[in-house]
Amino acid sequence: MVIIVWRQIARKNEWEIFPAIPPDWGFWSKFKPSQAQEFVLEGVVNQRPVYMTPYALGGLGRAAELNDAKTGYRQSENIEQQAGLDLK
Repeated sequence: MVIIVWRQIARKNEWEIFPAIPPDWGFWSKFKPSQAQEFVLEGVVNQRPVYMTPYALGGLGRAAELNDAKTGYRQSENIEQQAGLDLK
């Protein structure tokens, strides 16, 4: 596999780049495919972990409906609640 990886640390106005590409090559140097490095991952084992994440959701819905005489609006509020479990 051939790769170039970079990340920006905005608060420091800093770039981390692999492979190390000299900053004096200019801003666009981090996009040079000719500088990509080949690498191999060894000893990577698929363990298939299971992640469980419980969640609770809630909200308030409001609606204005026209009354039967069509002279005004009726306000209604619906409280929504939902709980569940995400498995990944």
